[in-house]
Amino acid sequence: MNSTDRALLRLTFGALVGLIIVLAICWQPAQAEPLCDRVLFGGWSYHADREYDYNETHDMIGVQCRNVSAMRFTNSYGDEAYGLGYDWVGYRNGPLEVGAYAAVWTGYEGYDYGMPVGGVRGRINVGHAALVVTTAVEVSTLHLEWRF
Repeated sequence: MNSTDRALLRLTFGALVGLIIVLAICWQPAQAEPLCDRVLFGGWSYHADREYDYNETHDMIGVQCRNVSAMRFTNSYGDEAYGLGYDWVGYRNGPLEVGAYAAVWTGYEGYDYGMPVGGVRGRINVGHAALVVTTAVEVSTLHLEWRF
C-alpha cells in the first residue's frame, strides 16, 4: 500500500469516526435509550517493554454507541490513529463492570488495514463518569468516559 492509499484510508476512516461523533451528539432516536451514550476521552498507557520510548499519552476522543466505539487518538509511536471496537460486559455489580474489548486500530506499521487488538476491561462508574482500565499482554491503558 503506497502513501497515497494510506492517506486516503486514514481520511476515510477519520471521516467515518467524525460522522459517528456528530450523529451521536446531534441525533437521538425517539426512544427511552439513546443510540450513543458515552463520550470517550483521555487515554494513557503503560508498556511492559521499557526499552523503547513509547508515547504513553494518547489524546483520545471518541464515542460509544451501544457497545461499539469509534475513536481518534495518538498511538504509542506518536502517529495519528483511529479505532473501531466492541466492548463486552460480562459481569456487573453496582458501579463495577468487568468484560473484554476487541478492536481494530490504524496507524501501525505492517497493518495497512488496521491492527487487531484486544484485552480484559474493567470499568468503575461514578455517576455519569467512568474510569476504564484495559489490559493486554504488552500494554495496559486507562481512559475516561462520560455517560449521558
